Amino acid sequence: MVLFSRPRDWLFLEGTCHDYAHTWHPSCLYCTFDLFAHVFKAALKIYAPLYLFSDLLRRRPPSYILRQTLPHILQSTVFLACNGGAFIAFICILRRLIGGFYFLSAAFFPAFFGTFVGILVERKSRRGLLMGYVATLAVEVLYSMLKHRGYISPLPCGEVLLFSFASAVFLHSYKSKPGLRDSSGAFLRFLFKPWMPAGLTRLIGTLSAGPPSLTNQLALGALNITWVSLWSFLVGYLLQAAFAVVSSWAKIWKKPGKLKRCLLHPYNAKFGAFLATLAGGFKVLNALLFLLPISRDLRLILAGLLAGLSMLCIRSAPLSLYVSGKALEILYFKAAGKGWLPRYYYADAVIYAISCALLFHTAFLESHNMRPSYWRFLNNVTGGRALQLNFDVLDEFGTGASQRIRALKEELSREKESEEKQ
Repeated sequence: MVLFSRPRDWLFLEGTCHDYAHTWHPSCLYCTFDLFAHVFKAALKIYAPLYLFSDLLRRRPPSYILRQTLPHILQSTVFLACNGGAFIAFICILRRLIGGFYFLSAAFFPAFFGTFVGILVERKSRRGLLMGYVATLAVEVLYSMLKHRGYISPLPCGEVLLFSFASAVFLHSYKSKPGLRDSSGAFLRFLFKPWMPAGLTRLIGTLSAGPPSLTNQLALGALNITWVSLWSFLVGYLLQAAFAVVSSWAKIWKKPGKLKRCLLHPYNAKFGAFLATLAGGFKVLNALLFLLPISRDLRLILAGLLAGLSMLCIRSAPLSLYVSGKALEILYFKAAGKGWLPRYYYADAVIYAISCALLFHTAFLESHNMRPSYWRFLNNVTGGRALQLNFDVLDEFGTGASQRIRALKEELSREKESEEKQ
């Protein structure tokens, strides 16, 4: 088993980058642009519908799409393409500088430099979102690596505890001044301040206009909590159903009957129950804790912590990691705003590059610590080039890379045959 601290990690492998990296053509320059073109094509299919659909929802005029959206689509597409092309380029550059490959120069360092160059192409406003996403994946992979090496043991309900911490941070920040001004704050406002039908609005208005009494207050609270919970369930159900439809669009196009399965999948209801429990539970707990002689901040934190137990409905480690990462980001910016921590302009780019480097390293040398779905994305976005690397060379490092990649190839081949039969 490979550990960074062992001398075996510094084993030096001689050979050319054609022998290991770009096996489909001997020219480094050609393969750099070839991989760039493959990723560019795949990225365009991802970003063009995403940006245009977002503009349609926001009712952007055609002039805005021409002046703003199209350049943004091109910029994001080039960003992702640079990640792939620069990765191969830096494999070749480092090989020429040191004459071969070390354990970390096979994937980690080329990915770090390549993705750092790539993220600088993207707009500054999107770097934080991208950084948060890949950092979440990297933490998940790092946890799997540490667990596989026996350094740590799984923590029971760890994802629930993580989400409870994040829930406390988010909900406390949302209810405090100046609140959350990003997309997460908009989403929480969408949950806690929902649209109400006219009949319910009139009923609430009637109760509010009546004489103040405990009965009226309890009725108003019960109506509000019930409606917020129902609304959150509906939002969660529709969000998960939409995600399932979008992620399975190619299969639905070939076989329309799968659409019904996506819309009626039991997990949609579980995700709806998760959001309903989170929103409704927080309101109930916040109201009950109001009766205790504690400060407002402590009340919001406790209500958020307990409401975070809603994660028991879905037990999603990736979601917990992502939300926890965003919670740490909120805490960092609060501390930096008060002068307790420094601000670094390129911090998001550096964290993004380190996270991507860990993901690339794991994908090519320790794929057993990575979810197969991540490898599928990597293989699809590179047009199959990722699986054309010579993994037999990497076996010298003792990770069993080629054996695991062969198993992955067989799994992908079976999935492709199964889809073709369907």
